[in-house]
Amino acid sequence: MWLLALLLTMAAMVLWNRSPNHHRDPEPAPSPEQAVQDLRNIRSHIESFRDLRFALPRSLLELNAALPAPGTPEDGLWLDPWGRPYEYRIDGTRNEGYVLRSLGPDPDDPLDDIRSNRLDSR
Repeated sequence: MWLLALLLTMAAMVLWNRSPNHHRDPEPAPSPEQAVQDLRNIRSHIESFRDLRFALPRSLLELNAALPAPGTPEDGLWLDPWGRPYEYRIDGTRNEGYVLRSLGPDPDDPLDDIRSNRLDSR
């Protein structure tokens, strides 16, 4: 009986060590720096659209459909490091003519938002 228990214990240990989740590195924590880089890339993409069409895209979906760029998602939905879509809207009161932002780590705290018009100070 003890031999069966020993064999079952050894088999479980072998299977545990072969499990892909057992040795997987933990997921990296979401990074504000990644959001900054994403916003810079999206902003550059918006400016290219404006240069070609003499207008701003109405949405990020329109932007991606008109000018697909390497690394952009196929569905056109850019997600920030916290898994939420980047926000984009045309706003004529802004120098750039639009607002582009991530809600940051806490979507309920406007102080941690990451905005494209503040990237140059980072």
